[in-house]
Amino acid sequence: ILLHNGVMLVIESGAISLKIGMQYLVFANGAGKLGEKSVVPGIFLYEIILTLLRPWIYLGSKFEKSKWK
Repeated sequence: ILLHNGVMLVIESGAISLKIGMQYLVFANGAGKLGEKSVVPGIFLYEIILTLLRPWIYLGSKFEKSKWK
């Protein structure tokens, strides 16, 4: 079981690293073309904030009464 968890941890870490790396490359390329290179380091802060906010957004939508029914 311990070996299986280690393998899964490596796979998940690799997938997350690949996602952040690709996102950074696309964002940096676009920011460079628009002349906004100063915002590129903020992508990591944005990712952390968004990751922390997702559970609250999800839970808030589950407990709120819908006005569209």
